[in-house]
Amino acid sequence: MSWSILAVIPVLSVLLLVHELGHFVVARLVGIRVEEFGFGLPPRIFGVRRGEVIYSLNAIPLGAFVRMSGEDGGNLEDERSFGSKGKLARSAVLFAGPAMNFLAAALLLVAAHLVGWPTPTSMEVFVSRVSVSSPAEAAGVQTGDKIVAVDGKRLKTADEFVKETRGKLGQPLAVTIERGGAERQVQMAPRTQWPQGDGPLGIGLEPRSVEMTPVSYSLPQAVGLGFTRAWQMVTLTLSVPVMIVQGVIPAELARPIGPVGIAQLAAQAADQTADSGWWFPIIYLTATISAGLAVANMLPLPALDGGRLLLIGIEAIRRKRIAPEREGMFHFVGLMLLLTLMVVISYYDFISPVPDVNFGGN
Repeated sequence: MSWSILAVIPVLSVLLLVHELGHFVVARLVGIRVEEFGFGLPPRIFGVRRGEVIYSLNAIPLGAFVRMSGEDGGNLEDERSFGSKGKLARSAVLFAGPAMNFLAAALLLVAAHLVGWPTPTSMEVFVSRVSVSSPAEAAGVQTGDKIVAVDGKRLKTADEFVKETRGKLGQPLAVTIERGGAERQVQMAPRTQWPQGDGPLGIGLEPRSVEMTPVSYSLPQAVGLGFTRAWQMVTLTLSVPVMIVQGVIPAELARPIGPVGIAQLAAQAADQTADSGWWFPIIYLTATISAGLAVANMLPLPALDGGRLLLIGIEAIRRKRIAPEREGMFHFVGLMLLLTLMVVISYYDFISPVPDVNFGGN
């Protein structure tokens, strides 16, 4: 494996530091005593006390942590402990971590648009489906044919083909296709009415990029696009289970990846950045992981921020605090299950490595 696999260390370290920074800042704002803010995981290499907080550097570089007084739900008599604070304050502290990961993803995507977002400048359009009793079937079009031109006009994108087709409904249309390396012209008349989801010609299109070019955006454009794409990442992640049930995507392609899979992707992104001198691959991957961390940490599972928020919700419904020892056991059991799941996922990452990803190069 290339040394570039070590790129996963700064990627995950920075994202986990950002996450914990969100907890740290909001905890201080709501008056919770923070005992330690650590970069990396213990054992501690050294620490510096500033006020009441120890800022530490630790030996294991993958991670960060914030140690708050009474964060296990105990120490209720101390008015500056996490456990003594109200539901709103505790919820704000817990929500701040995932929120910071979302913000980091959005800002990284802003940077990705500034350095140049991969944009197709040339595409090939192939036929992916031919409907029965459609104009395309009558003209002899077959799945796999490449659409080259319409009325003699060479095509660059699938959108151009759709525009030309819909602009001549009910009129003869000369479509040049390529099959087996030879071009031929067929005559079709786009329908004025067609079955839902079928289109005027009754074909499905499969665009394939031939050439990608980095396109840089102005700062205002980059900000709008960056935050929009970050939100799309979150909503797409949340919709994956539904898409699997609906059969939109196969389950094997949607399996989660663990640290091993992330390291494999980081190596690919680092190699592509090093080869091209273009920072987009590593920036985009880091943004994707950050958005994923934002979603994962909000899941209502023990030991995660979402699990702790779930307990606060239960507390609000019961109007009674959950006993600290029960809350601690809930998170301990959940943590053991999550670690077991992580081992299983990492095993599958080893035996079935993530496929090569082209982050925008040709």
